[in-house]
Amino acid sequence: MEHNWLLLFRGNIYTLTEQVQRTLFEQYCLQAVPWEELDGLSDESAQRLAGDVFIWAANHSRCFRGLNEGNCASRLREQVRLQAVRLLRQAGQAIGLDRGRTGSDERRAARSHKRDTILSGAWPAVSRRIRRRNRLRLLASKLGAVGFMAAALLIGGLMFGLVTSGDRGPGQQAEASSNRPPDDRPVPAGSDGSTVQSDPLIELKVSGQEAKKYAGFAMGVPTALPSGYTFDEGMVWLREGESKTDHAMLVYTNESGYLLRVSYQKLHKNSALTVGSFMPETRTDVVVRGTKAVFSTTENQFVRLEWMEGNVFVSISGRELDESELIRMAEGLK
Repeated sequence: MEHNWLLLFRGNIYTLTEQVQRTLFEQYCLQAVPWEELDGLSDESAQRLAGDVFIWAANHSRCFRGLNEGNCASRLREQVRLQAVRLLRQAGQAIGLDRGRTGSDERRAARSHKRDTILSGAWPAVSRRIRRRNRLRLLASKLGAVGFMAAALLIGGLMFGLVTSGDRGPGQQAEASSNRPPDDRPVPAGSDGSTVQSDPLIELKVSGQEAKKYAGFAMGVPTALPSGYTFDEGMVWLREGESKTDHAMLVYTNESGYLLRVSYQKLHKNSALTVGSFMPETRTDVVVRGTKAVFSTTENQFVRLEWMEGNVFVSISGRELDESELIRMAEGLK
């Protein structure tokens, strides 16, 4: 079941929330890195290699379109092996001699140590690279293509300083002053995950059971809700001429006006996953419906539970709710 996380490489990794990106990186390290290929590399080189391949995968989602979970893992392992061979060749023959003198027990211990080191040490560098890329795209969208190229030529590496860590997108600003959790409405995306203006999606208002009929995937509707919440509306998004959707959302409200959203997005060879902005303060790994999930909160008491169910990315988001309430809600999807 954990291999399902690797299906996220078929979409746009950069639009995922940071806690989901981190979980995906961990699953990539555990499921797709052939540790025996890294025996001759230093911990620092192995960390850099793991990060480079992860970023390569994030930038080449088209290479994963149409692949199942196992093939996604194989594609990643192939890239790690290629990079490892290149680094080992650059290091020279001493690497091979060292590996030959090392016993099997020592090699297993070394691999375990290297894996733990990468899991704990590589993510901060990978996260910084993702944030730099997102800041670059934000700057490009503000300046336009011509202005961006001019700025890039004029200020070079300093341009990343123009967008500070305090800058937040519209979804994050609304989060601080609204009862609404960050929006999960889909945005039409191109093959590389970039937003496009053509072929718009048609939004339909539906009931929960109607949403299941429109869903082009196995969709479970909540049967257990937190106290005080009732169904408000359901939404599906269709392209013109299509009768099945890859994205659906159910919305529930309580007397305080708080919204509770359940979002479903199917991943397939032509899809790109986009989610709303969400800046977590805490992050906890939990198990939901037999697979790994991520529960996160913000300083404004917004909460989110996210997991992969087959080839469907599911997210439950709301405000002032406990972890146990969201897990109970997730387990009750039928």
